[in-house]
Amino acid sequence: MNWGIATTIKAPVAEVEAWVAHHLALKPAQIWLHFDDPDDPAADVVEGIKGLTVIRCDADHWEARGGRPIKIEGRQTRNAQSIYDRDEVDWLAHMDGDEFIYPSEPVAAVLARADEASPVVRMRPWEAIHSPKNGGVFDAHLFRAPILWKEQRELFYAVFEDYAPIMKRGSLSHSVGKSFYRKGIEGLEVRIHTALIDGERVKGYPFADELPLLHFHAHDPDDWKSRLPARAKTGAYLGVPELLEILSEASAEELDHFYQTAAAMDVDKVSICMDRGLLKDIDLDLPAKVSAMRLYATIASARLRSTETS
Repeated sequence: MNWGIATTIKAPVAEVEAWVAHHLALKPAQIWLHFDDPDDPAADVVEGIKGLTVIRCDADHWEARGGRPIKIEGRQTRNAQSIYDRDEVDWLAHMDGDEFIYPSEPVAAVLARADEASPVVRMRPWEAIHSPKNGGVFDAHLFRAPILWKEQRELFYAVFEDYAPIMKRGSLSHSVGKSFYRKGIEGLEVRIHTALIDGERVKGYPFADELPLLHFHAHDPDDWKSRLPARAKTGAYLGVPELLEILSEASAEELDHFYQTAAAMDVDKVSICMDRGLLKDIDLDLPAKVSAMRLYATIASARLRSTETS
């Protein structure tokens, strides 16, 4: 049983390195990393790392795939579909560069247990809670699962306070997670969160709790505010009109207050969510993983040069 990841990315070099190092440590058969900007300097930094295929999305890349979609979501799904259609791995995950698989056991073992009739294995999202440390790339250590409005009404108000009525997804970002796709399913079309088969959305499959997906929706208030226009226009907030109405009319101070309420947690909120199994405390130890990846890459490069000169 083998698996891989297809991702389209545009992020600072340090974030790309951290994402790659973390996921290579999970032992996928291959990662296909599509750089939305073909001249992205991060592509040069990670090019040649074993287990990673760098794909620069230049004019030739898009010409071979029927043209470049205008929206990033279209580019993401077209890139992932092109990898899925190769049938190179038994399972292919489609995810973003700010999402981290954090399995409780080897990924291959979880996928091997999937029902033979299941075309997907779903990963539950856990949204990063704001870290006041500002200690580096992806430095949050608390991750909250979506809170269900219909089942946890009292908790909803305790966590989101006055914003509870507009937070019905239970998180700032998506609450539907991401998926692994089983290879060779006729008529399967990769989408952002799940898939279509013969034009019908795949539904009814539960999350695999052994495969939590840690999502860094925002690093800090400034980062979150800078992304608001794009998320309101085509991104995560487009389908939440009540949220958009509040945010579009808010002052800078009101936006900061909203962020502190929805994306940060005090001690009492941490305790409440921990008691209900809705919060994980995780140290991803990304600096160590990046250091190890760089070391292995340096050793591999030295061996290659030695072979070429001998």
